[in-house]
Amino acid sequence: MAELRHTLLSPPYGVTLSPGDYTVSDDGTVFDADGRVFCVLGHPEEALCEQDLANGAAVLALPHLSAAVRDAEAFLATFEDAPLHKGFVPLLRQLREAIDRMEGRP
Repeated sequence: MAELRHTLLSPPYGVTLSPGDYTVSDDGTVFDADGRVFCVLGHPEEALCEQDLANGAAVLALPHLSAAVRDAEAFLATFEDAPLHKGFVPLLRQLREAIDRMEGRP
């Protein structure tokens, strides 16, 4: 099951996140910057609840979070050959794992 889930949720390598900024309609439909449906929040037959709104806020932040992760990785990578503070190494690894997952790499 985990393998099937990974296959379904992993984009082909090189495919990136839909362009932001995203917008949300009153029914919970989230659109990307090109006007394509990105996702739908909540249940289609129910009003949006507080959890749906929290999930929506996270979805709206995705393009910005993605850019921040990439920028942080690029900045920390400039220190890769320098004697790093020991806390940088796990952080750099974490950032690279997040980028790999965003890009569909296992």
